[in-house]
Order: sequence, then structure tokens, then C-alpha cells
Amino acid sequence: MECVICGVRIEGKSDRFCSPRHAKVWRQRKYRQDNKDKINAYKRKYWKERKRISGYFERFVRPKFMRENDACLKCGTKEDIQVHHIRSLGNGGDNKIGNLMTLCRKHHREFEKLTEGFFK
Repeated sequence: MECVICGVRIEGKSDRFCSPRHAKVWRQRKYRQDNKDKINAYKRKYWKERKRISGYFERFVRPKFMRENDACLKCGTKEDIQVHHIRSLGNGGDNKIGNLMTLCRKHHREFEKLTEGFFK
């Protein structure tokens, strides 16, 4: 008999797989095939919600913050202003006003390089 996943010949085993890992891989593939519609519906729902959440920041938080803080905190220029997350969203930060600051593009890049890996 041969393993269903890799085709390795199996001696003296009544199982269809050469290892528990290949049995798991086969079960995962089978589940994905059998539940393709359910998985796709979940993915659509997930990405729709994700877009809704990220849209909230762009529509409400950023404009309010930019009205109140319209200059770079380092040099004071009002040109090419960007909103910087002090603690990035990927490192557990949020979109609250206390976690945001305005910087021009140049100082935003400098600050990102300076604090890279600081909150990990």
C-alpha cells in the first residue's frame, strides 16, 4: 500500500498514510473541499468587517485629529502632514487620540526608523 499524500510504500500498515502529519494534511484538504462554501462565506464576512473597521479611522478619527493638530510636531511645517501611531496597530496600539501624533513625511520616516522594534 502507498501513502495517499507522498506515495511512499507502506509495509505492514493498514493505514493510508506514512505518518500522522500526512494524515493531518489529508484531513485538512478533505475539510476544505467539503466546506468550500462555508469557508468562502467566512472569508467574505471577515474582509468586509476588516474594511469597515479600517474605514472608520479614515472617515472619523483622522479628520478630527488633523483639524486639531495640523502641523508637524518636530519642525512645525503644515505641508505634507501624516498621522503617526506612536504604538503601531500591529504591536497592540489603537486609533485613540493619545496614540496619534502629526509629523511631516520626512520626520515620519525618521521616527519610524528610530522606533523600529521598540515596542516588541
